[in-house]
Amino acid sequence: MIIEFSDEPQTTTPKVFFNSSGWEIWGGKPAAALTTSELSALWNFCRHEGSRQGWNDANRGTLGRNQDGPFDLALLDGLPAANWRSHYWAGVVEQRSQIQDGPVDDAPNDLFETNAEICRIYNGID
Repeated sequence: MIIEFSDEPQTTTPKVFFNSSGWEIWGGKPAAALTTSELSALWNFCRHEGSRQGWNDANRGTLGRNQDGPFDLALLDGLPAANWRSHYWAGVVEQRSQIQDGPVDDAPNDLFETNAEICRIYNGID
């Protein structure tokens, strides 16, 4: 994934490119000019990519690394950033659940501490 940030990130979406699908249709556009289908695609991007980034960070042991995503907090009243963050943490929980539901030998002994760590990071507590 390649991300090109706007000079005006509070009002203009970042451009996002994937090798497999090309540029996202909503990328690089003023928020006020986004169509309903572009907003839907933006929300789907947050859901899929935010979750994938959360899952990958949990798998690598780098919780929180990509939780903020590519959206400015002022863009569309912060909704894309909040949507991304919510799905990021859903991805973290999904990855942790797969560990917990796996074979007993693969389950970490400190799962409770791991989930507590997730909550601390999500809530901004160190």
